[in-house]
Amino acid sequence: MTEPKLKPCPFCGGKADIDTCYSNNGFFATKIYKVFCQDCLCQTDEEYIKDKAIETWNKRVVEK
Repeated sequence: MTEPKLKPCPFCGGKADIDTCYSNNGFFATKIYKVFCQDCLCQTDEEYIKDKAIETWNKRVVEK
C-alpha cells in the first residue's frame, strides 16, 4: 500500500514533510509523528499513527 501524499502548506504553499520521533514514558518507547512545513515551520499536533498525522495535515482549512 502506498503512503498518502502530503498536500502543500495551507498557509504559505511550502513543501510538507513528516517527522518521526520517539517518546519514552519510562516503560517503553513509542513512535510519534507530526507533519510540518519546510518553509514556515507550522506543524500538526503529535500523533501515534502516521496516517492520522497525514490525514490531519491534509484536512487543514484556512479561513479567509
